[in-house]
Amino acid sequence: MNKCAWILIFLFFSIGTKAQHLGGKLNHFVPFTLGDSITSQYDEINPVLSPDGKTLFFSRVNHPENHYGTLGSQDIWYSNKVKSDVWTAPVRVEASFNNSRYNALYSIADNWECLVSGVYTKNGIYKKRGLSIVRYDSAFKKWQNPVKLKVPKFPKKDKGLTSSAYLNKAGDVLVLSYTKHWQSEKIKDIRFSVKKANGKWASLQKVNNKVAKTIFKSVEMPWLSDDGNTLYFSAYLKGKTNEYQNDIYWMERKDESFEKWSDPELLNDTINSQAWENYYRQFDDDNWAMFSRALVGQVSN
Repeated sequence: MNKCAWILIFLFFSIGTKAQHLGGKLNHFVPFTLGDSITSQYDEINPVLSPDGKTLFFSRVNHPENHYGTLGSQDIWYSNKVKSDVWTAPVRVEASFNNSRYNALYSIADNWECLVSGVYTKNGIYKKRGLSIVRYDSAFKKWQNPVKLKVPKFPKKDKGLTSSAYLNKAGDVLVLSYTKHWQSEKIKDIRFSVKKANGKWASLQKVNNKVAKTIFKSVEMPWLSDDGNTLYFSAYLKGKTNEYQNDIYWMERKDESFEKWSDPELLNDTINSQAWENYYRQFDDDNWAMFSRALVGQVSN
């Protein structure tokens, strides 16, 4: 079933409270696409904004300029901000970590350490599935070679068709969603790892919530707020006939362990629709956000 995704942006205007979850709060906002310079006939997903707010990275699916062309490809592209609502024409990222079949830039920390998909050789050649850190050298305008992110047992568990990750801005909390079984698309749990004092990553732990475990058929694309207290993700409910009808939910952390969370709640209905909503991210003190939306069987304008 074909679906076409495009990136939308919206601003929050909150009265008397911080515009964070939108659930049960008085907020007014209008979602709109990023415009013709970015929106195309190809899927645009996974928007990631640079720390200075001037560059937008995202993935384009099956674009003819992708490394593997129009059949089964996903490459990283970028666009630079000209002014508040104007962006340059997107350009494909020319880097070694963007030359495999399915490429993704998941997040960028404040020090410009980027979390990307895949594990690479010392020469930057794609080797296998996994996660790596790569830095952009702004002085020389070039990407350094990716360095493997060593998370205990993650390579052995990430076996399915779908995976995603997010590294917070401080670079010390990693949130993951992945399928454990070969050729599987359904993700049952979101997991996290915290960087220890010695710089190594702790073993993966589940984000525990009985309600989420009961009502969702699959959960994916987690994103953690800058204060570490709110987890956003895309999911679809058990019993739905349309598996592409994902909505965006949020949960609040209940203790310091990252294990116990409040029951999931839908974001405001202005965001969620009968379409597929995914890849939700907030920026600039939670005053605005981006997400991807897709309509099944239709082509976006």
